[in-house]
Parts: sequence; structure tokens; C-alpha cells
Amino acid sequence: MLTASQTSPYLNRIVLQRTIKHLPKLRGLHVIGCLGVSHVDVLSVTEHTPLLESLALTITEPVSILFRPVVDRSILESPVHR
Repeated sequence: MLTASQTSPYLNRIVLQRTIKHLPKLRGLHVIGCLGVSHVDVLSVTEHTPLLESLALTITEPVSILFRPVVDRSILESPVHR
């Protein structure tokens, strides 16, 4: 499980993307209160974690961002995610 919490100055979108690509067997990802990472960033990297069973995150960005498309629905409909 990978957990990042509070306002870590070390976790941002780029670090998350580069790190997750090296963790294909990751089963849990918790990103709590990290201002440098949005929910869009977190959900977009889940394509690299087919075994992910636990995902937790807090939303800290403006509400207008919440309504953007996040994930290709075909990813969620794949047999791995059922």
C-alpha cells in the first residue's frame, strides 16, 4: 500500500505518475490531503495499477474541476476491475 498524507511538498502530479508506473502490483493507494495532487491525477494513474483493490483520496481542488471527465469508462469495465 502506498499512502501519502497531509501537505507533502514531495508529492505532486509528476512524482505520482512516474512512481506509479513502477508499481503495477500495487493493491492500495491512499492520497489524503496532498494539495499537489488532484483527484484527476490520482484516478488517471490507476490505469497502471490493474490489481488495485483499495483507493482513498480527499478532494481539495475547486468544485469546478470536479466535473471534468476523469477516467476512460472502458478501463472500469475491463475484466480486471470486476
